[in-house]
Amino acid sequence: MVRLLREAREGRGITQEQVAKALGITASMLSKWELGQRRIDLRELDLYLRACQVDLVDFVASWQQAVQEGKVIAVEVKLRKGRPVVSKTFK
Repeated sequence: MVRLLREAREGRGITQEQVAKALGITASMLSKWELGQRRIDLRELDLYLRACQVDLVDFVASWQQAVQEGKVIAVEVKLRKGRPVVSKTFK
């Protein structure tokens, strides 16, 4: 999904700095979302997509289609002893 986040922003010609400013966060934090280094919750995802002028429902539909086509892999992650561990991978 992180690749799709970046593509949504770049597809609109919007910079990380512009989105970060609109959200009141640092560009570094935004970069961590796009690199998958920091988890993004649903509320943050919605705000991010609004700043990129992308509808949340359309984004999720695009993600689901990409998963079905095998373009991205969906991963379920659980915490074990405070560390993330991949428990299932869906293609």
